[in-house]
Amino acid sequence: MFNRSKRCRTSATLLGFCYFATLLLSGCGPQTDNEAEAEPSQDVDEQSVVSLAPDLQVDDVAFLTQLSLIQGHLLAGYELYRQDLPSLAETHMKHPGEEIYSGLMPAFATRGCQDFGSDLIALSNAVEDRQTMADFNRIFTGLDANIEACSAVVDQRQETVLAVIRNLLVTADEEYAIGIVDGTLVNLHEYQDAWGFVQIANRWTHARVFAKNQASTAMAEAVRTAIESLESLFPSLNPNDVSKLSNERFADVVAVVDGFANQ
Repeated sequence: MFNRSKRCRTSATLLGFCYFATLLLSGCGPQTDNEAEAEPSQDVDEQSVVSLAPDLQVDDVAFLTQLSLIQGHLLAGYELYRQDLPSLAETHMKHPGEEIYSGLMPAFATRGCQDFGSDLIALSNAVEDRQTMADFNRIFTGLDANIEACSAVVDQRQETVLAVIRNLLVTADEEYAIGIVDGTLVNLHEYQDAWGFVQIANRWTHARVFAKNQASTAMAEAVRTAIESLESLFPSLNPNDVSKLSNERFADVVAVVDGFANQ
């Protein structure tokens, strides 16, 4: 089981995703502050929050975002395992199944997406058993391909992809702010999650929809450049000194995405 506060954050963030997507598709400008993504207080009725979450069977932005969050968790774990830090990788392999996957399952049949739960378990077991990098890489690659196949069943319009990128960056911003507080690393796992979500946001800038014309390609390149400016916030996945780091730059990058979404 994952902790209650994290589950509440996930639910609240999903509500923010739904709100942003509605504004984006209707041509209205999204909120630029982080109030919609704030963590609910401990006395929030969790069941009420969850009941308001978007329907992943029909909400393309929310569905793709949740798949991308899984990929971000796994990519952080993959890189940690590659760096011979398996104990740090373990939780990243477990969290997607505990926090996200169960909520996606009802949407799989509706969308014609193949269940990849057994792959998640296999990858988690590979880390726990300290399997060779070759075996671990094989399992990871297969799982990532299966998640990509699920993403491919969705009509990936430009506005949809931009919304997914924004959601990943907003979530990374939240996680980074939890990980580093006043120049002190207080939650290494959340800091690593933020790195993974930034990497997947960058991956989305290579989506085929941005190749449809010169303007879309230029848009993707501008968003990619903005995202890559965040790399200096992650000197390593297990940093020693974070005294000069903060999440302030995320707002500027999200603003770049918002600017293109409003065109």
